[in-house]
Amino acid sequence: MKKIVLLRHGESVWNNEGRITGWTDIGLSDKGRDEACRAGRLLRLGGIRADVAFVSMLVRAEDTLDILLSGLDYRPEIHRSWRLNERHFGLLQGMTYGEIASHYGEERYKSMVYGYDTPVPQMPLSDRRHPVNSARYASVSPGLLPGGESFHDMMLRVRGVWEEDIMPALAGCSAVLVVSHGNVLGGILRLVKGLSDDMAASFILPNAAPLVLEFDDSLHFARDYMLDCNDTLCR
Repeated sequence: MKKIVLLRHGESVWNNEGRITGWTDIGLSDKGRDEACRAGRLLRLGGIRADVAFVSMLVRAEDTLDILLSGLDYRPEIHRSWRLNERHFGLLQGMTYGEIASHYGEERYKSMVYGYDTPVPQMPLSDRRHPVNSARYASVSPGLLPGGESFHDMMLRVRGVWEEDIMPALAGCSAVLVVSHGNVLGGILRLVKGLSDDMAASFILPNAAPLVLEFDDSLHFARDYMLDCNDTLCR
């Protein structure tokens, strides 16, 4: 069976603080670095040798990939893609969940953060935090870079990278690793497993817990399972 391993980055500093991160480049916490190391051990113990790795352009995902690869005896072909970046939460980025609920009200907070097509307050182009103002995305057409996305908006770019890059890569190899973010990976599962819009928008993988998707030689989805091991093996 061909395999795609979906891996959410390790815990970030803002994950630990309960802040909306989105495209903000926040690094891993100490716990997150330990989680990334453990993910590498899980891949090794699970006998998964990825030929190709796709990773978002956010530092918490890139560092997770670098850390887990440091514990493996091979290095896959690596592709970085802005389309695997987390959902852009606009002006909600940097706020805690409690601050959002207090400022916008509980009902709108839940709709913006967990709904499928509710818009978020847009980050203006003049805001230095907008991705058009980052040299990291200089190669991306400015019109493609978001200042805020609903889950539905995010799905448009996720579907593109899935159909145009990830699945074609799987056709030519036995295993692909995708290191990305909670909402993006929930979106990928929506495509693969036919999840409803509401389920996809509220389904978030745990940090650095590898989820294996198996496909037959015709690239039809067969099954999925979490990689795990006992505490002794993972120390």
